Amino acid sequence: MQISGSKYRSIQLILVFFVLLIVCSSLIILMFHEVIRKYERTTAYESAGHLVEICSQIKLNFEKTITDDRYLTESLADDIKTFPFSGEKELFGYLKKKQQMWGVKDIYVYNYAGLCVDENDTAKNLDVSSGLAYQILKKGKTFNIEESVAEHSISIKSNILVRGQPAVALAVVRDMTTVLRDMNLFSFSGQSSIYLTRQNGVKITQTDNGLSRKVFNITALFEHGRLENISKPSLSLEIAMNVGMLSVFLYHHGKGESDYIIMTPIQAVDETWLLFYIVPHSVVNKAVRGYTRNLSIFMILSIFGVGSILYMFFIVYMYSLRKYNSKLESREEDLRRALVLADSANRAKTQFLSNMSHDIRTPMNAIINMTRFTVENYDNKEKAMGFLKIIQESSDHLLKLINDVLDMSRIESGKLSFSSDPFNLDDDMQMVCEIIKPLCESKKQQFHYTLTSINHSNLKGDTTRFNRIIINLLNNAVKFTPENGNIYLTVSELPSLSTENASFRFEVRDTGIGISKEDIKRIFEPFTRADNDTVQAIEGSGLGLSISKRLVEAMGGSISVTSVLGKGSMFSVELYFPVNIVSDGKKKSSKREEVSFDGQTALLAEDNAINREIASIMLQKLGFTVEIACDGTEAVRMFSESALYHFDVIYMDIRMQPMNGYAAAETIRKLKRQDAKDIPIIAMTANVFSDDVEKARKAGMTAHIAKPIDPDVLHSVTVSAILKRPQRGTVI
Repeated sequence: MQISGSKYRSIQLILVFFVLLIVCSSLIILMFHEVIRKYERTTAYESAGHLVEICSQIKLNFEKTITDDRYLTESLADDIKTFPFSGEKELFGYLKKKQQMWGVKDIYVYNYAGLCVDENDTAKNLDVSSGLAYQILKKGKTFNIEESVAEHSISIKSNILVRGQPAVALAVVRDMTTVLRDMNLFSFSGQSSIYLTRQNGVKITQTDNGLSRKVFNITALFEHGRLENISKPSLSLEIAMNVGMLSVFLYHHGKGESDYIIMTPIQAVDETWLLFYIVPHSVVNKAVRGYTRNLSIFMILSIFGVGSILYMFFIVYMYSLRKYNSKLESREEDLRRALVLADSANRAKTQFLSNMSHDIRTPMNAIINMTRFTVENYDNKEKAMGFLKIIQESSDHLLKLINDVLDMSRIESGKLSFSSDPFNLDDDMQMVCEIIKPLCESKKQQFHYTLTSINHSNLKGDTTRFNRIIINLLNNAVKFTPENGNIYLTVSELPSLSTENASFRFEVRDTGIGISKEDIKRIFEPFTRADNDTVQAIEGSGLGLSISKRLVEAMGGSISVTSVLGKGSMFSVELYFPVNIVSDGKKKSSKREEVSFDGQTALLAEDNAINREIASIMLQKLGFTVEIACDGTEAVRMFSESALYHFDVIYMDIRMQPMNGYAAAETIRKLKRQDAKDIPIIAMTANVFSDDVEKARKAGMTAHIAKPIDPDVLHSVTVSAILKRPQRGTVI
């Protein structure tokens, strides 16, 4: 069969077309295969760089935690050597506070017999405690880590007995798993894993997110695949671990999947640890996979025509490139955000610890050294009294700082609660004025108080928190106003839509140094103070305004500030209170000055010897004969065995063993004798929050006094409690 010339030429053209199509398609496939490899390689290096930055932040956090724990151990050893602890109970109470403040797992004390006791005064059943105590005494300082628990240890010299034996060593214990969890790395949808190992690869701790494989040695993770060092191709994992060198690997599973492995050395006291940060390649480089898929589709389409392929290539390529760049920018933004969060958390922690260290050590320095000067000059009354005055002022400042930090912590945790007690606005403001006036007089300032347009004075609310807000603002005004300046407090009632509530505006104005526009924007942030020499020279923690703002907002009000630099400032607070409807609008006169407690007997229940001594002296100064109970059980026994109405008042500590103050008060109220129902029971405790006061009331207590005890508060609360007592034939 012969083929005509035209058909032959057509067949030739078709063959040439298909040959050209196959050749062009092959060239296109080869070309874009190389492009894909290039982009994957470029992306791998870029991603590895960002992951190394994240690892650097994690490394800094670990090393800082280890250094801080070592500092805490040495600081506690110095404290035990310096502070005059009265005994084992006071020592462990102090260690418990430190453990909670620093967030460590435990604080151990080893005695001479090798017994280990934690901060809760609980003996630890450690088989190796004797050996550890011996090693600590032998070396002076040790650092051990077992099963993710790191222990900084130091020998101590102290006369304190722990379980009948001298205390010889101290250890701060931290769970490194907790440190890892607290870093809160939310990058890559929680699909990353972190392993912390010794230099030989033995695991110390790891993330527990359900994706991390649990192993004894990190090398077990890489048994069934291939490791490629993309930072130093000639360096194997074993060599990199031995020399402790920062390295970046790609681990290929053999199923088309791979992981980034970032190995970072961490210096831990006298050894090197290794941090392995593992992130799936597919999670980090999602854009590349999408890009590869689009190119594969394009190469299939290229078989059907060179012209169509070239046209579609341009469109798809540009679309894919834009999509890839968009996802790459989004991923880079996620990485930058993670870095910023990690860096911000680190700076915030450092700033907080720096502020606390400075603000606590300043008054403590005065208290410790002035106490020593007082002892050295005890025979010089004038000098000793001067030193004691400084001790008292420093103690007041330290107590205020502690209260500020506790209040801020309670506000942040959402555990703040408010009471709703009746109060008189006129009386409350007069009390605030009496507190502020002496401060103004000491700086030769003029204090002006104005109460205008007040239609409702009898209200309900949390007067403790309300007074705290106003006093904080007035204290600030006094501190930042020079001598001969003026302080103004103006209280006015605002129109209210409801007759059940009354709204008020409280304005605190001064003629002080003022606040710049830049500082006003951050004036209510914690630990924030204006950045100038005048402000920095004035004492303060920077928490007062932040606490005031959060209290105002929690009470449903608002606070604002206006200021002119060099001329003064005005803080304005608007609050509303429920109106307290009272039948008798006349104020009851107080005659505290005429009350005498001579010939009356007080029962004092207090388990701390120093606190017993302090309270006894204060009560004796008021005229009471004081009888002592060392715990709640003894207080109940002494009262129940006493003659009817032998005791006139009971002062009850709360935290006592085996029976606490609440249980003791409830037991006394249930006794079948008349004076058990009438006698005033006053809580005298360091549990000072509003819910603590409410617990005392529910337990049957009459009133509440906070420690440290203020003599004026003790007198006024006692007078009020005894005057409220039902008459029993004796006029007080």
